[in-house]
Amino acid sequence: MSESLSIAVLVGSLRAASFSRMVFNTAVAVAPDGATLTEHPWHDLPLFNQDIEDAGYPLVVEQLRTTISSADGLLIITPEYNGGVPGGVKNAIDWLSRVMGNSAISSQKIGVIGISPGGKAAASVRDQLQLMMTFISGGVHETSLGIGGIADKAADGAVTDETTIDELTAWMASFASFLGES
Repeated sequence: MSESLSIAVLVGSLRAASFSRMVFNTAVAVAPDGATLTEHPWHDLPLFNQDIEDAGYPLVVEQLRTTISSADGLLIITPEYNGGVPGGVKNAIDWLSRVMGNSAISSQKIGVIGISPGGKAAASVRDQLQLMMTFISGGVHETSLGIGGIADKAADGAVTDETTIDELTAWMASFASFLGES
């Protein structure tokens, strides 16, 4: 890759030692040359409320919107909760997607990685996020990455399964290429 890419990342789990964080740590390590992944925490965001929005974005919301919109792309790495998008991730997306015409992600290209302990590799959350992001963003990477059986594929802060590392490496290269397209 000849130019640098700034990739903002929302890690979809609050737990410090989450599998989503382990995948993030590994994605940072296997990202193509020139691609920099930076996590942007969403944990302190208030619940979306148009009354708050109408009064002016709180500083924490404004900071998230500014940093995400200035990146070359947004990567969401998230678990699947109860067959869907975790509430905190949805709340962050609600803040980022507002208001029509002034959205922080309306021109942003998006990638999705879903993590689950089961064998379906977070298919539901990936499908939901891809549908949602197609509606509100500048484009969604056609192929999301699903990692199922994650409990047997990660430990000590990173992905340990070589096949999964290879899949993540290839997917990150594909996502970086997608971000580089006009």
